Order: sequence, then structure tokens, then C-alpha cells
Amino acid sequence: MGSGSHVAQVAERSYGGEMLRERHSLPCAEEVVKRYEIGDYVVLGSERGFLVMRGDRVIGSFPEGRVLEDEGRALFKLDKGMLFEITSEGCRQIFTREKAGLHGAICADGHLRCGGYWEKYRGNGDGTISMISS
Repeated sequence: MGSGSHVAQVAERSYGGEMLRERHSLPCAEEVVKRYEIGDYVVLGSERGFLVMRGDRVIGSFPEGRVLEDEGRALFKLDKGMLFEITSEGCRQIFTREKAGLHGAICADGHLRCGGYWEKYRGNGDGTISMISS
């Protein structure tokens, strides 16, 4: 492996044989917890995430989310394109914008019925369009 005595090799590899001094770390800053009240629900937010409670019962903890105080609601990210929404009326799972758009495209029947075009033309139900007399 190496030449020289065992003591010299250990001293060389171990910071020149000097004793390592313990470093005293600075005291950790306390984590700031923000408290939001939305109806009966209490949302505690910190750097690590959010904790949602209703009374003494814990609803859940979420690593990502937003509290929209001006709208009176909070949104927390779930998996598979879902959000957990809390309002003063209650809580529910809703689609993200991306999943809602995909769901709308899948459920659409292929017709566009809005704006000036729909006011001028009307569908007959058999796939054809007829002109509306004015």
C-alpha cells in the first residue's frame, strides 16, 4: 500500500496527526410558523410545508400549497393533477388547470357553440349548420 511506518501513514491521512477540535455550531433559528384561519379550519404554514386542522382534528399535512387570503381559500397540491381546496364552507378535491383542460377535451362532443359564430349560425343536431334568418 504505502511506504513508511503505520504511525506516519495515520498521521498523514488524519490531518497531519493534529487533534480535530469540535466546532460549535450556531444556535438554530426558530422556525417561523404562520397561522391562517379559514372558517373552522386552521392552516399552519412553515418552510417545511403546511398543516391543516379543524378543531383538534388534523386533516393532513402538505409539502406544497398556497393560502389565498384575499379569496378566503387555500390550495394544496395532491398527486395525479389534483388539488385540495379549503374554504369557509368546507374542503374538497378539485382538478388542477391542466387536468381540467384535459378532462374538458376528452368530454367535449366536438362542437363549438360560442361567440358571434353561434349567434349567426345554429346547429341542426345532425351535424349540419343552417343560416338563421334575421
